[in-house]
Amino acid sequence: MGPPMQPPGSNGERNVPRPPISTGHHHVLDGARWRTVAIKEKPKMPWTFWGRGIVDLRPIGRQMVAGRLLRHAMGEAKRIIRIIACEHKVGMCKCPYDRFMLYQDDEASWQPWVMCLLASTTTREGSFFLEASLIYSLENDHTNIDHNINWLRSCDYGGEGPRLAADADEEHFVYLAVRPIPSDEIAIAVPAADRLQQPT
Repeated sequence: MGPPMQPPGSNGERNVPRPPISTGHHHVLDGARWRTVAIKEKPKMPWTFWGRGIVDLRPIGRQMVAGRLLRHAMGEAKRIIRIIACEHKVGMCKCPYDRFMLYQDDEASWQPWVMCLLASTTTREGSFFLEASLIYSLENDHTNIDHNINWLRSCDYGGEGPRLAADADEEHFVYLAVRPIPSDEIAIAVPAADRLQQPT
């Protein structure tokens, strides 16, 4: 399961104020709209210090078969979740920019800071199955279950997005969205995942 998640303040980050939306990190010039709100991963700093926007955590430089892509996406999702106490949601979309900005709308019920692109597929159906697999796996091993938005609020099993015929063979993205939990919202209690693993 890896090391326990750390609440804000445990590594000196305190309650970091929500940063403004990024103005872009153009390390790849492909014209993708989401790069106008891209942020750069800073490996030695918690993601609360990366900024507010989209970070690309997809595998670089080689094609992956489905099983390896799933394992990569799962590893990255768990790594991000465990950096700091957070709420998380797995999702999929055709346009990361549109999805991220929808989350940032003043009327949105949940506003994540960082949207991590875990993988992309050449068809919508591929992303549906990858999204569903990640949702199930995180739920099944109780990863951050007390703060899992798919589990707590959305009743989301994955693969339930729009099915426009014109989009079926377009590139789609699977992502993990995260929002830090301020220390005054963190219950001083044993997380559900730990309770389930303790001997009775």
